[in-house]
Amino acid sequence: MRVTESGQGILPLVHVRSKLFGNFLISVPFVNYGGLLYKSDLAADLLLEEAEGLQRSLGATHVELRHVGETLKGIPTRLHKVTMILDLAPDIDAQWRSFNAKLRNQIRKAEKSGATI
Repeated sequence: MRVTESGQGILPLVHVRSKLFGNFLISVPFVNYGGLLYKSDLAADLLLEEAEGLQRSLGATHVELRHVGETLKGIPTRLHKVTMILDLAPDIDAQWRSFNAKLRNQIRKAEKSGATI
């Protein structure tokens, strides 16, 4: 869905119908965060209204939006996903020193096991 004339915004939605997980709409499946992107409150309101209409027409139980650091007024929010953000140091050595001894040990153990990035 997108809004063009009265504001700028986009809301990607995927319809999931599963015997195991149910019938619902989700903003970004298989990704921990993402969803409504808008420049004006009017655009957000229009997109959310359209999502609610789509939910009703598809018989979906809910619309799941995965936002980071933002909750939308009147929209139920699920907080079952965890996002971890690490501020990066200016160089590798400084980054390594910023980790505590236990974390450095866990990283070395993973490297010895062949884990690569």
